[in-house]
Order: sequence, then structure tokens, then C-alpha cells
Amino acid sequence: MADLSDCWWEHLLRYSIMARLSKEPLFAEKAAAMGINIGQVEITPPTVRRKLWFGIQTTMAEIAEEGGWQFVPVAQETMG
Repeated sequence: MADLSDCWWEHLLRYSIMARLSKEPLFAEKAAAMGINIGQVEITPPTVRRKLWFGIQTTMAEIAEEGGWQFVPVAQETMG
């Protein structure tokens, strides 16, 4: 599998995330208070984001089952 950091879409995704974060008042205020330039922060690698998302989905499914609710997971192809 190719290194995702070399993919053009990963760079586009990073740019998109940075653009949105810099416009979010909460993040912009926190970053400014800490003297951090949002455009230069490190973004969590996609492999880690997918693992975290899978963990969240698993936990939500368990909570739904315990509560007797139906859990509708995200489409499998979005989980990578």
C-alpha cells in the first residue's frame, strides 16, 4: 500500500481540515491564546483517524445494544 502522505488527496484533505479549523471560532480562539498557527499544526495521520473512528463506532454499537436501541453504522467503505 502506498504511503498516504504522498497522495494528492491527503494533501487536499489536510488543507481542507486546516481551512475549516481556522474558521471555527472555538479552535481559532484557543490557537490564538496558545500562540499557535493552525495552518502549521500537525494533523493526525489517516490510519490513526480510521482506528479511532472504528473504536467510536464499536462503542456506540455497544451502548445502543445495552439500551435496546438500533445502531446504524457508517457504510463499511467509509471505514477504509
